[in-house]
Amino acid sequence: MRHGALAAALVVLVLLAPAAPAQRAFPDTTNRVVVFNDQLATWGMTPAQVEFAATRYVGSQKLVRSDARRMRAVNPGFLVLHYRLGQALGHSVPSGCAPTASYIQVVHGDSWVQEWPGEAALQESWFFHYGGPRVFSCSWGHYLMELDDPGWRAWWGAQVVQQLTDNEDDGLFADSFSVPNYFGGCDFSPCLPDVDPAFEAQWAAREHAFTDYVQGLFAGRWKWLPNVGALITSRDPSDLSNLDGGMVEGFAEWGGGSYFDAADWELQMNRILPLASAGKVLIAQTYPDPSDVAERTFVLGSYLLVKGSRTYLNLDTGLEPEWFPEYGVPLGAAVDPLPATIGSFFSTASQVYVRRFRNGRVLVNPGTATRTVDLGATLFRAVPMGGGLVPSDGSAPGSLSYTPVTQVTLEAHQAAFLLDGPGTPPPGSFHTLPPCRVLDTRGETGTHGGPALACGGSRRVFPVAGRCGVPGDASAVAYNLTVTGSATAGHLRLFATGEPTPPTSVLNYAAGQTRANSGVASVVGPIPGSVTVQCDSPSGTAHVLLDVAGYFR
Repeated sequence: MRHGALAAALVVLVLLAPAAPAQRAFPDTTNRVVVFNDQLATWGMTPAQVEFAATRYVGSQKLVRSDARRMRAVNPGFLVLHYRLGQALGHSVPSGCAPTASYIQVVHGDSWVQEWPGEAALQESWFFHYGGPRVFSCSWGHYLMELDDPGWRAWWGAQVVQQLTDNEDDGLFADSFSVPNYFGGCDFSPCLPDVDPAFEAQWAAREHAFTDYVQGLFAGRWKWLPNVGALITSRDPSDLSNLDGGMVEGFAEWGGGSYFDAADWELQMNRILPLASAGKVLIAQTYPDPSDVAERTFVLGSYLLVKGSRTYLNLDTGLEPEWFPEYGVPLGAAVDPLPATIGSFFSTASQVYVRRFRNGRVLVNPGTATRTVDLGATLFRAVPMGGGLVPSDGSAPGSLSYTPVTQVTLEAHQAAFLLDGPGTPPPGSFHTLPPCRVLDTRGETGTHGGPALACGGSRRVFPVAGRCGVPGDASAVAYNLTVTGSATAGHLRLFATGEPTPPTSVLNYAAGQTRANSGVASVVGPIPGSVTVQCDSPSGTAHVLLDVAGYFR
């Protein structure tokens, strides 16, 4: 098929595609740690593990349509990304830097299909050539493609749009979308140059132009989220500003205790900051030793330093669902806004990086020297215990305790989470829980579901005790309240059921806006163990979601 015919066919495909359902939103991460799990072995998960994954993770990738629907039956907002290579065509698992007959597979609907269509479907001009031959990845088994070629764009675009539509996906995770010779020139056959600023600038320009093409193709219906690598190549000329976001793979470290030097860590943070400040969807992912608490907390501490409104974390240990208790540290929203450079968070007095939050602060030491920090007051250090694979009963592994401290010693590549704000629990009284959805009025009609909350001063009572691990003798809960789907501006009040209506709201919103806020709410009232949510708006309705992250006793 000629290039023009391919392009015309793509236009027809997009125009005739079924009407898009209401878009699922990437939730706000301002007030909490939010986890995107890279991949899940759904075929081996129990119903309890499925419920855990659907409610604890914001989403995943590489799910066939039936598995995506299985997750969304529990959580309608569960996000799924389609997997394709960003600038290559997957052939096969290589052997000795040569392709084999073991072809790479991608998801299409409820099936895994071969990404490689066969030579007859391809044109030689679609391939990137270096010194004559096609360029083959010795490690991953793909061929680099000519991103500027209109025929390649049209064929690739038609494939991807059809798969996104049939899969019911929310975006495209485009793997390996960075200047290829950063992996090492002779990781390819023929060898690419190890260092060549002109080659690298040309390739970065190709990626930028291809992203413009994809954004036009997707037209806001799907997110374009490439894997941009570790972002620690100082000479990298790539302009990532036109992406919807992406994955930073090798976040804060390579994984398994293989840490960056301080300069590379700082470079990575500085390249992330403008993206996070712009509200880009960022997935910070690395591969720690699940038993190494110090390594895990260092990665989480680094994440908290650069966390914006759409910044997600994944401490990935494999295909089985995992969870770590430090995800639930109740620091709340950041007090310190994201700076232009990470150096703004560096404390010359303590020689560590510090970011303040509403309920405390995080300290991070990316260097090799041990640092001792005098706090000047008694604070409560969060101490994670356990964590790892989620058992078959779907219970959250691990727990948090809080130790009073006036001084903290951070060895190389360590972090500390210190609670000190008005909502800080005294030691022993606060019990962390993995973030869990208590109610969602977008779901089926019921005590903890629909219908939407009627406004005009109307209110609903929602039992909290007995759900998500909140015991009957809890005195208060740490919560995150979200409002969405309101046609008019308004505000919400949340309080212990039976108590007088408080004079102030906990969440204000504009018409059509999705907003969230976290806090602590008493559940000790005339009707104990429940909260009342009141919607103050002249008219209309609003959907309300309530998540809990812990309780006081």
